Amino acid sequence: MKIVETEALGWFSGIDGFVSQSDCTVKLRYQHANPFSGRESVLLRISGVFEDQTICILIDAGEGVNVDELLREDEYLTAICLTHAHYDHYRSLAENLRHGASVYMTAETKELLSAVYDSVPPERGEKETVLSNTRIIDGWTSIVQGVSIRALPAGHAPGASSLMLAIDDGTTQRTVLATGDFTRRQAAGYPGFDPELPVDVDVCLLSASANETFEEDLTGVIERSIERALDGSTVLVTASGQVGLQFGYLLGHTIDEQELTTTVTLAGESAKLAERLDYSIPHCTTTAAFEPDQVLESGSITVANPGTPAKNPAAGAGQLFEQIRDDPGATLIQVPTDGPPVDGAGCTIHTERVQNHPTPETIDAVVRSLEPIHLVVLHETGPNADRYKDRYHSYVWVTADRLEHTLLEDGVWTPPGWVSEHTEEMVHTWRITGRDAHRTVTDPELDFPTIERQKSPDLSAEGLTLGAFDVRPERSELEGGKYPLAPASSTEQSQTEPNQPDAIESLTERIERLENTIQNTILESNRQTGRVLDVTDGVTIVRVDGTFPEITAGDHVAVSNPDEL
Repeated sequence: MKIVETEALGWFSGIDGFVSQSDCTVKLRYQHANPFSGRESVLLRISGVFEDQTICILIDAGEGVNVDELLREDEYLTAICLTHAHYDHYRSLAENLRHGASVYMTAETKELLSAVYDSVPPERGEKETVLSNTRIIDGWTSIVQGVSIRALPAGHAPGASSLMLAIDDGTTQRTVLATGDFTRRQAAGYPGFDPELPVDVDVCLLSASANETFEEDLTGVIERSIERALDGSTVLVTASGQVGLQFGYLLGHTIDEQELTTTVTLAGESAKLAERLDYSIPHCTTTAAFEPDQVLESGSITVANPGTPAKNPAAGAGQLFEQIRDDPGATLIQVPTDGPPVDGAGCTIHTERVQNHPTPETIDAVVRSLEPIHLVVLHETGPNADRYKDRYHSYVWVTADRLEHTLLEDGVWTPPGWVSEHTEEMVHTWRITGRDAHRTVTDPELDFPTIERQKSPDLSAEGLTLGAFDVRPERSELEGGKYPLAPASSTEQSQTEPNQPDAIESLTERIERLENTIQNTILESNRQTGRVLDVTDGVTIVRVDGTFPEITAGDHVAVSNPDEL
């Protein structure tokens, strides 16, 4: 491991306000906690704050994290810090609590986590284990003397946060920023990540997961849900609890802003989360415990979990889907997160994978705005992670191992062993020189971005690019069902005449879909496998497995190409 010769460059000369090297005692190291699974979890080691004691802090507790394997015999877990309540970040949280360590999170994340644990069998004891050891981050919150933590906005999901650590080191404070999953966009009213911070970032633990199509995917779900409901369809949107809450928030405020005639129902976990976080969404009702006939209605939208409705047909979204499965006038819009999506039914099915991450260009802009000395790339593997190598005027760590890597020792920022002298000089010039060596990051006068939910909705800031919806104020029912018809009176006709081609087209699409469904059902019921024995001179000989009693020698049969079914 190479050491930057900072003293020769005058950085620790003790003049011009620079700190003396002898005043700096902290050693800062990082280690991937699950490099071969999610790679979102990191163990930070901070030595030198206390004599003969290392402070060990786990950032997020994802799949495969085992602190017993990470900690040495003379080390103890000091704290676990949770960025947000998504399963891939808290999956191993309860099982990794050791040595009286506390779990640090925002009040919103605690509420969301508590709601999630309500569905976990109580005999596992996870809820009590975690919540009894939880400490709420409120402004600068002390973890131990000399190490404090603060929550910053992150976007990504309701209540999600980035986390900043301030570490006392002689007459200065070092900073470590863990972005967690983040976006610049708002998330159900919660502000997005703001890289314009009042302090310098020394080390950035960057969640590098990216998505270039989120805004397009999100807008598609919201538009399609509302358009189908305005057409009179029974619309079921299936998503995880927090994603469903975000959809409900966007749907309700879109309906309100555009003065539309449909409504939204949040059912199951999304409803619980909305109630716990004290949401008041226009045109939206919530029901935690529900019956299908109470929440499914023609011309309205129901949002329920999980994202894969076929996962459990007897409960939640699966139970609701069974009610509309064979209804050609109904619509399923599924946002799967685990398990295979539904791909065959009598109702209309749309599948969207809406992943709320920033574009690669946004990540580049954020890193260049933060200007960290060290950048540790997390939550990505392979080429998606490698793209960040040598990309910035920072020491970039793209590692996939369980090794311990030193970032700071005795006041010296330690580069990776593979960087060139040119890179060292560049980082020193662009990132180290000129930083305030006597700064107090925890100064109460510093103005940090707020994590509080915004009072007024901003749909464009959420990532929506909606146009105006086609509103038909007058409707009638066909056979007690789902289809809008043209109004009967001449007055009503004149009010809605411009919309009639759309109504006819919509009805035609439904008829074609119903015909296709019936045809596919007939084909499926008569489907039989077979093997092609020979193809010669335009004649194909097929041996069909099994028997058809109604078929005799000489009969003509149709053969379908399975790739086109």
